[in-house]
Amino acid sequence: MPELMAMDGLTVVVERPPAAARPPILLIHGYLGGAWYFEKYQGLFAELGYPSYAVNLRGHHGSRPVADVARVPFAAYVEDALEVARRLAELERGVPPIVIGHSMGGLIAQKVAEAGMARALVLLCPAPPRGIPLISPHLFLRQLRHLPNLVRSRPIVGTLGDSRALILNRTPREEHEALDARFVAGSARTGLELLRGVPVDEARVRCPVLAISASHDRFVPPDVVRKVAAKYGAPFREYFGHAHFMIWEPGWDEPAREIEHWLDHALGLGHHATPGIIHLLELRNQRGKTVQLAFRDGHTVNAKVIAVDFEPPAEIIYEVRSVVEIGPEHLAGVRAGRVTAVPLDELRDFR
Repeated sequence: MPELMAMDGLTVVVERPPAAARPPILLIHGYLGGAWYFEKYQGLFAELGYPSYAVNLRGHHGSRPVADVARVPFAAYVEDALEVARRLAELERGVPPIVIGHSMGGLIAQKVAEAGMARALVLLCPAPPRGIPLISPHLFLRQLRHLPNLVRSRPIVGTLGDSRALILNRTPREEHEALDARFVAGSARTGLELLRGVPVDEARVRCPVLAISASHDRFVPPDVVRKVAAKYGAPFREYFGHAHFMIWEPGWDEPAREIEHWLDHALGLGHHATPGIIHLLELRNQRGKTVQLAFRDGHTVNAKVIAVDFEPPAEIIYEVRSVVEIGPEHLAGVRAGRVTAVPLDELRDFR
């Protein structure tokens, strides 16, 4: 069961597994949001052995009260997340937590990783850093209504119409009013900073990064997230049928489970025998290039990737350039120059 923890005035929703066998996860919500965004994710991650900590940023849902929410700078939210990350690192003998951020929380998460306080970084429909314009017709039209409040430093208060147009467009309509009631007022100062762009030095982000988008996202379109992924040399995954609030929508658990699979592989935790769909999508981007393929039967080859097919029967087709290692149960006929098709579930890893 989730519990509410206080950390120097910040409220953090904690969900612990029966036996914590996996690294802790820090979850960072978006603009107008709260820790409640991650209720479903926290339950699933607990089942999978991960303790999770969803922070309410200052001025949100009773966390660290502020004199005027409209004037809170973006840097203050980053410091909130860093405080929790540092506390979790203390519990892990100096090793920082996994950090997952949604929307504005995705940009905060990038700053946390830039500060060296992320073991792995997952960006869900993230606000982009400076240099990657956030261009969305739906967002532009909705922002016009809030322009006077942005300029005059007044709290930004969304409407049900805003929520339906930008966030809840793939969430069942009968849930809209209840969900909209949970959104809070936002900072005009932070809103302007997001529009101008917040810089992130990608060279200082040294942990594994995964960028995730949704095909029906009207707030942060997939093309924007694809550029964020390219900035960090990260795998990119677009989920069709989902929108900006993919962490709550029907089918929310499919992306969550694939995130856990990627984390297991990226951090070498050893729970899953195969790399997982997200990592294999990265392999598909290597078509025409030479990579090292390691298979579950023990053999390893340097090979040119010809095709990666996810349709049944899912398989990888490659041309062997050289044999690195032959396992005790190696496939017959593995030799340089041979074109081979092997089921994807036989692949253990690649690099």
